[in-house]
Amino acid sequence: MEALHRDDPTGPLPSPTHSPQHSARPLCSDDPALLVRTFRTLGVQLPVPAGVRLLRRGGGFDLLLRMERPGGEGGYLLALDTTGGNGPDRQGSWGHQLTRLYAVHRLPPVLVALCRDTATARRAAGPLRIGTPEWAALTVRRLALGPHNVPLVLDPVAAGRDLPLAAFAAITHSRQPHGGAVLSALAAALKTAADGRYADLVPVLTELVATGVAEEPRAARIWHGLAPRPRRRPRTT
Repeated sequence: MEALHRDDPTGPLPSPTHSPQHSARPLCSDDPALLVRTFRTLGVQLPVPAGVRLLRRGGGFDLLLRMERPGGEGGYLLALDTTGGNGPDRQGSWGHQLTRLYAVHRLPPVLVALCRDTATARRAAGPLRIGTPEWAALTVRRLALGPHNVPLVLDPVAAGRDLPLAAFAAITHSRQPHGGAVLSALAAALKTAADGRYADLVPVLTELVATGVAEEPRAARIWHGLAPRPRRRPRTT
């Protein structure tokens, strides 16, 4: 499994030899509109991309995707954060990280905060205004998801129809009594998907959920036992 690590958001910008184009790989090549459909289910309209690329440099986020327009030029960034924005330090860093992403990629970022309780999600929604009361120099708006606006996904078949939605549900409901059932449904769906058109998405969502439930001991134990294991490549002679 390829781990998704946070980079130091205060570190140096990538050099030209390590440009975003050289650190990305295709994702959901057979269905680049998958994530857009997920967000539409949640009542959020995003442009449909012609392609999706997973960026290795997370820029301080748990998952960073480049949603490309036809021809590979333009588009936008989709940045997912599973900390839920707890604490003023994390909230205060979002403005820096988003402007840094724009400086590196020259693409508008969309920040998604995956929260494990409703109160945190409502705080994370903001907007966060940086500046004086009379003049905000920067306003940060986050798409905050929590147990109040992400539906439960308890059936493996339903989870398989929308893997990103099931992963979002697994994270946002991980603190709830039914959290184990949501994780179980997602794990079954991911194991089935490992042999299908979304096989490249399976390790990405598996790691995202592991990161998202890491601070919930019960959910973390359940996911460690249920999560799909990376497949070994057959040896060549």
